[in-house]
Amino acid sequence: MCEKLNILPANHFGARPGRTTTDSIHLLMKTVKDAWRKGKVASILFLDVKGAFPSVAIDRLLHNMRKRGIPRQYVAWMKRRLRRRKTSLLFDDYATARFIIENGLDQGDPFSGICYLIYNADMLKIPILTLGEWVLLFVDDAAVIVIGKDFFETHEKLRNIMNRPGGIFEWARLHNCEFGIEKFQLVDATRKRVAHAFVLNKKDPMPRRNLQLGPHVIKSKPAVKFLGVMVDNTLSWNAQCAAALAKGHDWMVQFGRLAKASKGVSSRYMRQLYLSIAIPRMLYAADIFLTPQRQIVQAPNARKSGRAIINKLASVQRRAAIMITGAMNSTPGDVLDVLANLLPFHLLVDQHRQRAALRLATRPEGHPLHLPVRNAARHLVQRHRTPLHELMHTYKMQPEKTEHITAARQSTKWVQHHKIVIPETKKRAVYEDEHDMTPIKVYTDGSGIDGQIGASAVLFRDGEVKSVLRYRLGSAKRHTVYEGECVGAIMGLKLILQERNVRTASICIDSQAAITATTLIKPAAGHYLLDAFHYVLDREVGTHEDFLLTIRWTPGHQGTIGNERADEEAKKAARGDTSEKRRLPAVLRETLPRSKSATKQAYNAKLKKSAKAIWTSSPHFERMNEYDSSAPSSKFCDMLAKLPRKHGSLITQMRTGHAPLAHHLHRITKADSPVCPACHQYDETVAHFLLHCPAHERARNTLLRQGGPGPRHP
Repeated sequence: MCEKLNILPANHFGARPGRTTTDSIHLLMKTVKDAWRKGKVASILFLDVKGAFPSVAIDRLLHNMRKRGIPRQYVAWMKRRLRRRKTSLLFDDYATARFIIENGLDQGDPFSGICYLIYNADMLKIPILTLGEWVLLFVDDAAVIVIGKDFFETHEKLRNIMNRPGGIFEWARLHNCEFGIEKFQLVDATRKRVAHAFVLNKKDPMPRRNLQLGPHVIKSKPAVKFLGVMVDNTLSWNAQCAAALAKGHDWMVQFGRLAKASKGVSSRYMRQLYLSIAIPRMLYAADIFLTPQRQIVQAPNARKSGRAIINKLASVQRRAAIMITGAMNSTPGDVLDVLANLLPFHLLVDQHRQRAALRLATRPEGHPLHLPVRNAARHLVQRHRTPLHELMHTYKMQPEKTEHITAARQSTKWVQHHKIVIPETKKRAVYEDEHDMTPIKVYTDGSGIDGQIGASAVLFRDGEVKSVLRYRLGSAKRHTVYEGECVGAIMGLKLILQERNVRTASICIDSQAAITATTLIKPAAGHYLLDAFHYVLDREVGTHEDFLLTIRWTPGHQGTIGNERADEEAKKAARGDTSEKRRLPAVLRETLPRSKSATKQAYNAKLKKSAKAIWTSSPHFERMNEYDSSAPSSKFCDMLAKLPRKHGSLITQMRTGHAPLAHHLHRITKADSPVCPACHQYDETVAHFLLHCPAHERARNTLLRQGGPGPRHP
């Protein structure tokens, strides 16, 4: 309800769908960089609240709920819920008598998050934007941002916003909130430099001064942690880069306990742990702090300092790949990436950042980053670019042409007005379709062909085709077949409502995902199409209450006449044979926005192509290609997953040539001679050890007799 009716302020982040920690940091970055572009400086005061949830005054909470227009029934229910709560305290084996809790919100209660947002939302009314004041809130984490010509002015503004009547300290007094002023942190952000006092033509960073706030002195720090990100006073992100690198190495230490060359967790699970745990933690907020470095790497005159952080983070992936495959430490990094089926690290960073850019581009109206993202995509400023500028232009995002994913799709009172039927088997589904006596049946389909996506709907009345609609969505790089299925459902409903005297009807779809999605209200890619479907259906049910619509799963390519006809019409639509606009539903008369899913899939395909090109240009490609021409792929990892850890490590070492044999050990200065210690005749290479060494002839013959002859490699 709060999201649907916009009860909460726009820049209140945390405990809300569609808003993340990095969103608030993007807004902070934009505010500071905008000030820098005008020749000003910014001071950021990070506040600390003592016991946020336990200190909530219930009467004030209920007052704030009424003030924000929440219906009295909800307020009364919350009052009853929070009244006369009882608890007891436990100390080892001693328990106190139960006593009544008058104030505070319960930790872990699903209602506590939204209640606290309502409770402290008035803090966002305190700053005066025309005076260069902003407040960002993420649940109980607050950042006060002020802009001025120098730090004398910004510090005076901070004292004013904290101490003035109606300021933050007065808000805290009225809301039973106690600040831990000794834990306040201050960052004075600027890159300005001032003339040196004694040396001509030398400039020093603008001096920072401590903030006097009543009896407390708050030191201006070079970097502080806010929402898990180290924000430094020049926004160069050196501290955050170091923190990300430390996180990566810490996780590698933990993973090292799970996987050794001869024993430990399977390679499949090690790869999964790396991608699902280490990478998200190491690249958390990479769309913010890795943007400048990544841009430097792409520049033709890239400096070593710009490549340093990417190379250091790539060393973490190298360690992970060694644990996944069981390879020796001397194995080349590109070979490790291919064997572990990992993207080269700089491409992995691009994948992470492109997804963040795409998420930002789909922010709906009402989100505080909606307009900043659109403006950043339109204009690439020359000075003090924000991460939004870098992301939108690096990945060629066009927010105005991309679908918007809203945080709340339906109201809390929304009721599903159709029935879905998904039989357990294809055979059963075909049987039920053949015995469905509904007079009106519409078969719909979405299809991709020749790089285009099309959709169709074919209406059968009493077993005869009566009408057909076709629609071409566009390129497969911008739309998905799933969207085509949803468009088919919309057109199918349009055909049904054009018929007279309709009380029951069926829409037959061959996609279970699309059918299930019609019952969900969770935000997802393409949900605007289903919202349009529900809007028309809800309006029809409101007019004719006895109308019953059934959406049925009818598997494709099972000989069903209706499905085959719909598939044929969808392919026609994909090739450009679209129905007249006047016959189409209103939502389809304009060009559909680009799909988030299709954009992500297209970029992932581009990354895989880039990874393949990097691998084929590697000096190690020719040798490794003899064993597996499909690399990079999951083929080698799938094979390792079926083997004991020790055997998988041996195969990896033999295939790469980096094995504990004399030839390789001599090359890395770990052995005095490359000669085979068994036969003392030839260098102990992998081929010599496996195929030619006379000392191992008996073992080799035994293996061939038991396993049969296999392919021989030189």
